[in-house]
Amino acid sequence: MYRWLSLYGLEAAILRTQLQICLFVGISIVTSSLAATASPITFAFTGTVTQVSLDDPDVFAGAVDVGTRFDGTYTFESTATDAIGGGTDGSYFSPFALSVDFAGDSLGAFAVTGFVVNTRNGSPDQYGVFGSDATVEIQFLLESNSNPLTSDALLLAPPVLSAFPQRLFTFRFASGLPEVLGDLTSLTCVEGCTAVPEPGTLSLVLLGLGAFRAHRGVMAGSVRSRGLPVCRPATDDR
Repeated sequence: MYRWLSLYGLEAAILRTQLQICLFVGISIVTSSLAATASPITFAFTGTVTQVSLDDPDVFAGAVDVGTRFDGTYTFESTATDAIGGGTDGSYFSPFALSVDFAGDSLGAFAVTGFVVNTRNGSPDQYGVFGSDATVEIQFLLESNSNPLTSDALLLAPPVLSAFPQRLFTFRFASGLPEVLGDLTSLTCVEGCTAVPEPGTLSLVLLGLGAFRAHRGVMAGSVRSRGLPVCRPATDDR
């Protein structure tokens, strides 16, 4: 046999349960939404030309030479899957563009649509991108023997260039020439860089947690001050 809960105690228990359910559902929705939603991320890179192999005539019209600056960008999905799977190597396809321009865009941008981001967590560690079409081939490869990578997962933040002694950039036309080699000098994220919930979402979750804790404190204080009964096994008075 159990004694009856007071009406006030029953309402408090129901409210606590409802708050717990709402809080659990809200956090589950936020978590699943963040995990399932693809988010395009764009990295930008710059560098300096270290070698140029030209055919005749020079299609660059003398605008590209040793010391010329190049700039490029590439965009990929944060949820891209590893085409290799397992092991120490990862390969992540992107349907977006990989582009580069030379000499302050005086020649216009060269771009390919559809490329791969490659990672390797081994000896050496590697990170790079590669894209080609019927016209051009664009790629760069970072390499280090000091193991700066912890896995072959797709990096959602740019790797630190200083951790990679080798930073080779390659550009060539499909015919083979001209070929331009260079050294990457920067790699940064310029779009889609945040991997955390929006401030509004976090505020709502934290507000819900705060309201729930405050509600628990008020209910506990009210029960103690009023001496209201709680549900417990009845004792034998005999």
